[in-house]
Amino acid sequence: TYSALISACEKGDQWETAVALFEELQRRRMKPDVITYSAVISACAKGGQWEKALALFEELQRRPLEPDIITYTALISACEASGRLSEARALFFDAHSRGLLRNLHSVPGVLDLHELRLPVSRMAVRVALDDRLGRASLEGRFGVSWGTSKGDFVIIPGRGKHSEDGV
Repeated sequence: TYSALISACEKGDQWETAVALFEELQRRRMKPDVITYSAVISACAKGGQWEKALALFEELQRRPLEPDIITYTALISACEASGRLSEARALFFDAHSRGLLRNLHSVPGVLDLHELRLPVSRMAVRVALDDRLGRASLEGRFGVSWGTSKGDFVIIPGRGKHSEDGV
């Protein structure tokens, strides 16, 4: 399938081939699903093509498809790697508002990163620390207060099946 081919290109750091396959799929009037979009977005992210990744994401949103956490992880990674932290932060908030980060803050004052991949975990820590240090007010937007009081703040690291090195 095209999704499998595009995923193979992503794993082989061949973002240009992944995009060419994606365009061929569309020329043949086949409709890409969210898995195919996520694969080509991830390929672009790995190739440092954050603008192309965001353009593909915008295209996905114009279709009757819902991006998933894999899509957001690739986008956040692409933006973060290129220094586009405000875009990465906006994508993080969007993923949260869609319910894709529901276990992140189930206990007040606790940031649980167990189910998150590294790029999303890094952004979660940035967001929580900015709020905690009073650099940004996230209540209302993020739906939780990390608390700027002097109380404890716990970060549970997410090492395991989703970590980059598998440890």
